[in-house]
Parts: sequence; structure tokens; C-alpha cells
Amino acid sequence: KRTGKVVVEIAWGDTNVYRWGDKVQFTGRLKIPLPQVNPGGFSQRDYWQQNGVGYILDAGQKGKILERSAGLKKYTALSREGIYQLINNNLPQEEGGILLGILLGDKKAMDPDFYATSQRLGIAHVFAVSGQHVAVLLAFYLIAARLIKLPSGLIIFGAALLLGSFGLLVGFMPSVNRAIIMGMLGILAAKWLKFKDFYTIMAIAALIIILSNPFTLFNAGFQLSFISTWGLFYLTPLVQRLFPF
Repeated sequence: KRTGKVVVEIAWGDTNVYRWGDKVQFTGRLKIPLPQVNPGGFSQRDYWQQNGVGYILDAGQKGKILERSAGLKKYTALSREGIYQLINNNLPQEEGGILLGILLGDKKAMDPDFYATSQRLGIAHVFAVSGQHVAVLLAFYLIAARLIKLPSGLIIFGAALLLGSFGLLVGFMPSVNRAIIMGMLGILAAKWLKFKDFYTIMAIAALIIILSNPFTLFNAGFQLSFISTWGLFYLTPLVQRLFPF
């Protein structure tokens, strides 16, 4: 017996806008995700298991929205839709698609040829929401907070509110979770701890994420996020000593 969430593959031509938290009804064929077929190949079953998904529903017809979301889920969805509308109403389609990719990691509206070119040039990571977004957002916030001389307590509360809102807006993916947790731990350490150890902060962030979902340990995004962050902090001083210019 399998347990877990169900991912719905909506029917072709279904134009409904499904928001986070909506109660919906679908009719279709229930499938078990496919296991790995070729050695070293992709396992759809393992991928979805990491996200707590046990089944895929292939919807045969248009879904039915029974009840719209409310509260935090409603306003998060409306905020995301508002960003889409603002960009689409004020920018040409091509430029708007690029901006949505940079801000929210949504590549659906991006020109396929442009994205393929960015992959060949090695800059496609710009269109994936990651710790870079969190770092830039937090840096601007801390600069603004210092300029207006906010008390340290308000700075911490504001940072938690800002980063939490951003996480809700883009979806709590491993790289974003790592950056948010490390950012908040860094602010707390700067306030209350005399000794700030980067590796301890990174280990605590990893532990929190793994405790919330142990399958995250096998997620490539989680692994690459922590490996690249560790590499930047550990290898940069070595490279600087080897190439002092």
C-alpha cells in the first residue's frame, strides 16, 4: 500500500487558474511514478518520493474548483498573480518572460531559444531561484535598516518576515530554505554570539531542513546548494593565496 500526496497532470486545454490551498476535484487515471529504467538514469518514483508524492493523476478532463483558498495561502497566491500581471502589463512578452525567470524562477513565459542559448553560455542558473536571490534581498534590507537606524529587535523581526514572505512567494525549495535559514542564523549570531562559525551555521541549516523532510538529503538541489556554498567559503581563501592578484 502506497501513501502520500497526489500530483495532478491537468488535461490539455484546461485554462483554470489553480491557486495554492484551493479545494479542487479531478477525474482521471491514477498512476504510480515510474522507477529508474536505465542504470544511472532518472527515477521518477524517487524524485516524487522526496517530495512526499505517492501517485500521479492523469486528468482526463477539465478540473473543477470547489472552494478557493483563504487566509495566508490566498494572499500569497494573489501576490504572485499581481507580480505576473504587473510585469505582463508593462513589459514586452520577451523581456517580461526574462524578468519572471529572474525574480520567480518561472521559465514558462521565456523564449525557448533564448533559454537554450543561456544554457550553452552557462548562465541559465540566473533563472533558478536560489540563495543568490535571498542574499541580494537580505543585503538591501539590512542596508536600508541601518540607514533608517532600526533597533536590532525590529531588524531581526523584519528579516524573518521578509525572508518568510519571499519563501512563500517562490516556494520553499532546498536552495531557498538553506539561504533563509543561514541568513536568519547569521543575523541572530551577529546579535547574540561573540564567536560566529560559518560551518556550524551551515550544519544547523542542513539539519533543520533534513529533520523537516529526510528525503531532502537525496535531492540534487539540496546537495548542490550546500556543496557550492561550502566550496565558496572554503576554497576562496586557498585560491586567493595561490593567485594573489
